[in-house]
Amino acid sequence: MKKLILTVACMAVVQGLWADVEAGKAYRLVPATDNGKAVFVENSAFDNGKKVMLWTHTPAPAQQWYAERQGEKWVLRNVYTGKYLTTASTVAQQSDKATATSAQWTLEPIDASTNTYRVAQTIGTQLRYLGAVKTSDGTQLALGVKKTGDDAAQQSWTFVEETPITSFTHALRDEMGERYLASFLQTVSGGKTFTKGGWGEPEILETMLDAYETTGQKQYLDAFTSVYNYFKKKVGTDWLHLVYEDAYKWYGHDFNDDVMWMIIAAARAYQLTGQKVYINDAKRAFDGIWQRAYNQWGMLRWAEQSGGKNGTNSCINGPAEVAACYIAMGLGDESYYEKARALYDNQRRYLFNAESGAVYDCFTWNAETNIPGGYSYWSSTYNQGTMLGAATLLYNHYGDNFYLQDAQKIVDYSLNHLCNSDGIINVCQTVEGDLCGFKGILMRYMRQYATRFNVPSIMTWMQRNALHAYSNRNSKGITSSAWLTKAAEDGTYGDKRYDNQPFGCSTAVSAAFNAFVPTSGIVKEAWQVFQAEDFDYAQGVYTDQIDGRTVVTNIKKGLYTCYRNVDFGSTPARQVQLTLSKVVNKAVGGSVEVCLDSPSATPIATIDAPTTDSWATLTADIAPVAGRHDVYMRFKTKVTSSTSAFSFDSFKFLTTATPLMSDLTKNGGVLTLSPASDQAALAIDADPTTSASVAGHQLSLSYQSEEAVRPLQYSVSVGTEPSANDPKSWTLMASNDGETWIELDRQDAASFADRATTQRHTLNTDALYTRFRLNITANHGGENTAVSDWQLVGALNTNLGFTAQGNDVCMADGLYKPTRYAVTAPATTGQQAPTGWTLQGSTDGKTWEDIDHRSHQSFACAAATAFYTASAQKGYSQFRLLTEGEGTAQSYTVFAQLMPTATFYPGIFSNGGTFTAASSTASLKAIADADPSTSVRIPLTNGQAQVVYESPWTFKVKSYALCAGSAQGETQANPKNWKVEVSQDGTKWIVLRTELSKAFKKRATVVTNTLASNAEWKYIRLNITAVSKADADEVVIDDWQLNGQCVTTDALNASGATTTALVPVDNANETGDKVADNNIDTKYCYCFFMGSWLNYDFDTPVVANLYSVSSANDNAGRDPKAWTLMGSDNGTDWVTLDQQTQQVFPDRKTTLFFAFNNKHAYAHYRLVMDGNNGDTMLQLSEWQLLYSDQIASGIGAVTDNVGQAQIGIAQCVANKQLMLSMPTNGTVAVYTPSGQLAMQQTIAAGPQQVALPSHARGIYIIKVCAGAQQQTAKIMVR
Repeated sequence: MKKLILTVACMAVVQGLWADVEAGKAYRLVPATDNGKAVFVENSAFDNGKKVMLWTHTPAPAQQWYAERQGEKWVLRNVYTGKYLTTASTVAQQSDKATATSAQWTLEPIDASTNTYRVAQTIGTQLRYLGAVKTSDGTQLALGVKKTGDDAAQQSWTFVEETPITSFTHALRDEMGERYLASFLQTVSGGKTFTKGGWGEPEILETMLDAYETTGQKQYLDAFTSVYNYFKKKVGTDWLHLVYEDAYKWYGHDFNDDVMWMIIAAARAYQLTGQKVYINDAKRAFDGIWQRAYNQWGMLRWAEQSGGKNGTNSCINGPAEVAACYIAMGLGDESYYEKARALYDNQRRYLFNAESGAVYDCFTWNAETNIPGGYSYWSSTYNQGTMLGAATLLYNHYGDNFYLQDAQKIVDYSLNHLCNSDGIINVCQTVEGDLCGFKGILMRYMRQYATRFNVPSIMTWMQRNALHAYSNRNSKGITSSAWLTKAAEDGTYGDKRYDNQPFGCSTAVSAAFNAFVPTSGIVKEAWQVFQAEDFDYAQGVYTDQIDGRTVVTNIKKGLYTCYRNVDFGSTPARQVQLTLSKVVNKAVGGSVEVCLDSPSATPIATIDAPTTDSWATLTADIAPVAGRHDVYMRFKTKVTSSTSAFSFDSFKFLTTATPLMSDLTKNGGVLTLSPASDQAALAIDADPTTSASVAGHQLSLSYQSEEAVRPLQYSVSVGTEPSANDPKSWTLMASNDGETWIELDRQDAASFADRATTQRHTLNTDALYTRFRLNITANHGGENTAVSDWQLVGALNTNLGFTAQGNDVCMADGLYKPTRYAVTAPATTGQQAPTGWTLQGSTDGKTWEDIDHRSHQSFACAAATAFYTASAQKGYSQFRLLTEGEGTAQSYTVFAQLMPTATFYPGIFSNGGTFTAASSTASLKAIADADPSTSVRIPLTNGQAQVVYESPWTFKVKSYALCAGSAQGETQANPKNWKVEVSQDGTKWIVLRTELSKAFKKRATVVTNTLASNAEWKYIRLNITAVSKADADEVVIDDWQLNGQCVTTDALNASGATTTALVPVDNANETGDKVADNNIDTKYCYCFFMGSWLNYDFDTPVVANLYSVSSANDNAGRDPKAWTLMGSDNGTDWVTLDQQTQQVFPDRKTTLFFAFNNKHAYAHYRLVMDGNNGDTMLQLSEWQLLYSDQIASGIGAVTDNVGQAQIGIAQCVANKQLMLSMPTNGTVAVYTPSGQLAMQQTIAAGPQQVALPSHARGIYIIKVCAGAQQQTAKIMVR
């Protein structure tokens, strides 16, 4: 009893002391032996098994631990890594296993007043205590028996409560910047410097500009100015010469890239300050480099003395492209954009892999052949960064989509190949030399990309790297360029030092300031309050603390702040409101001009700063503004002054307008305007500042919907045009056939109270319609009639697409890639509709992927359907809509394209051969069209069927694929048992594979298997011996594909053609002529660059309409993926005959065929290689030119019962009729392109006319069955 009482009493005491360490709080674990140390995860790494050790307190999130309860025990979870303090063989490490015994701890109190404990773990039946024998940095913690006396302190830990550092904040950023300046900005005789010369100086100057651009803090611009001026003092205005002094070194005589980095810094300084000296310096130096280093091949030379004169590097061409864009922006000189574009085109061709996104380092031109060689394929952070910057800047100017595609690829490569699995950059792990400064350059251009294209995930990645760099800094606040590892307190990194390397240490500062995102985000809603200091970009101003506010100051004439990506949506802003301080000097005055999209634009409002009150909030009317814009606040004064005219605190936009919502006109239908005009799209763009305008008093808008809807209401909006052009009288009509129209509403004296306003009208009908027409018959007397927006609100017919109620999961009958979707609001008035949601897809119902996300949505009325686009890259069999907030959807509908469960390839069946089927008179084209939404129906004889393919040339087989599966709403007979047989003469057949009891459970299911044979064959047969439906009289096949080798001596190039390759190779076994040797075991393999080519030159011109490309023996990364086939009469002027992208070979030494329309005999054919699968080399085994009598698809129509009457299908476009010739009674079915059944009906024998269903224009699939015959056709509804 005494023992029990004592035990209970002790437990009560311990529990009471435990309360001092609270579950969920974060603590720093400090050893009693050295209160300057803390428990730390080795290098802040995320890996399981990383050591847990002592390190000097810096502080860092990897030195913070959450205390959490695990039953009667405690677990300690690292704030930064999320892993748990655990042990392995008595030594401390981290693990993600919280429930493991080795992760569970007992806290024995030592001193409750100081929160000091022993941290113990049960090993067997004994307690072992966590301790550290030494206190030096890197000492790993370990378990041991309980120590007493003076050694007891080695197992004594104080839990110091701390605020957990869970994200990279402005405060952390500022700390890194200030510590860097304090450590590395040197005052020398005559000025200030960071590195006393070298190319590191301009790079650090750019980091100072990054810091100023993202914070407006004067100290960074001051640092830039003083260091730049000292550079000019030592180097002068001619930067292309050598300076070699103890006080300063500059290698402008040799390294063109060194000069280009300073050019970029100067050009950016002009953008940020408006001081012309900077842009003049940049232009002068750029022109000098261009004249000195531009070679005959259209690229820039890296160095004048180091390396060969014919060498060229990404490290000069990429920066030059960026610099040229900046100079073009600063001077308004288009010629510099053209220089940037020309350099980029050549860098893209020779030093970039457009498939992988890798930017290569360098190569050397062969002056005799004009072919690049001697490649270095090393991809580095700074080359990735500058080409990314160039792609972004050139896209901004020219808008060509390939710049954006390149940028995305460069980003993907950088994340996937230059980072570890946790997203932390793991290259350039050095602290000296050029390499140490590379990472900061990538960070700079990643921010440009993320903010330009609204990619929050990139900012998250940057913030993670910045926080990692912060966590690994030393106690002086300095992080080395090797920020994967903790910066040692003694300034060493291996046998080198980092604490005397300002260039290397600047990369972490670049990460810190470029990871900055305004609190308002990348895309900002226009209706929030914008804090003035939260600018994205600024020129010349500072931020400061005045009257307890963080404000923009140093406001002078011509300076500005910029707030990018301000989104007004479809709601027009009508006022802007600014909070400004009193002007400092009435004679100087001061005002703010609000501009859109350019600092030189005509202002939409001008607001004078107050002259009496200390602070005032002032409002001005503006012309309606909608859409997304960059907002510039441009400052103006009466006279030039050296002091700040006033201070700027905040602003916001105001509106009284009703927003335009997603409506029927967003469902992918067709809009027409009469009188005809290219302005039709402006009438449904949901932008109140644009209008569709035509001459005269009348205007007609027609919309043909993709789906039938029940109209609920409509709206007509006017924009900013004169009110005399507003519609006055109109009718709204509806139809299903385009001929019979029903009047839904009429307005005879409409008027609009203001510009950019909307009239809404409710409709009362239960009918479904697909066509709508707004006939405007009169305006208010203007010369033109204009409509800003016409919106149709309706309720979708939920029998279309894949539909589910509310948040239910929508099940599809196969894999479907969504292209559009619709959300319908609750039908009951007052029931809340969702304001945001995420559409997700899944293939198994367990793992879900986001397809599309929407927020801040609204519906015009109850039961209204809103339509949205979806850009999925794959197919799904299930969908769900996850709504946000309290509202729910009545239903949602997904419109999708049917996808096969395996990839189809243009293999042997695309070589122009012939399909036949016993007892079938139907066309068999659909059996090999790689389209699972089309199929063939083959009559069964005694429950069996056969399909034979006869190839024009012999082939070797490697694998096959068979696609089948019931369509939605159908139960059809699929193949169940079959044999794949081959023959050389069409009479003697050999079985290569037998399949039994195969099930096609879902639509477009694909069965794939290999075929084992080394012989050559002319025929292949699919012998179906049983089907899935016992009483079936036909079997349905969606697609049958055959992969293998098909190289023929009958190829056009096999005789009379000369083979030429642009790129020669030294290996005699892999030369260009190997593509024409009729031997699939040989190959042409060379160093790939875009635009490299192969030629066939004929003495006598030949007509080709088919060609084949065969993969080589190894390394799929070398396979061609994109190419262009061209023809020429003279070898100089070329015509594009065929172009392929995203091609993939199913196997090694496999042939793909491609048909094209051509009747012209060319003397020269060229295959231009536009891309491969990402390797530095490209290889192919064979390229053959062929001619086929069959139609362009390579498959001819086949009938083997010539005497029987055939199904006939024709289309009468005028009256939307199908003209059918039916040999017997049968059926006709019409399917949408996504495979959804739109109509099905019985048809009697003889000539028949069938009205097409009321659907929008586009391609539709017609399936007609008559007795044993089946015919499939595609028609275009116009």
